[in-house]
Amino acid sequence: MVHPIAVGHGQRLFEDTPTHPLRLVGHETFKSGVLNLAYAPERRG
Repeated sequence: MVHPIAVGHGQRLFEDTPTHPLRLVGHETFKSGVLNLAYAPERRG
């Protein structure tokens, strides 16, 4: 779930970590502005 809060400063949580290709497979937006996002690994080949 993603909460729409912007801070703009501070230490990055995932600095210097490998990336993994993902694809969005589902989403839902709540009245509060919170997003529920579902991802799956991107198919290669």
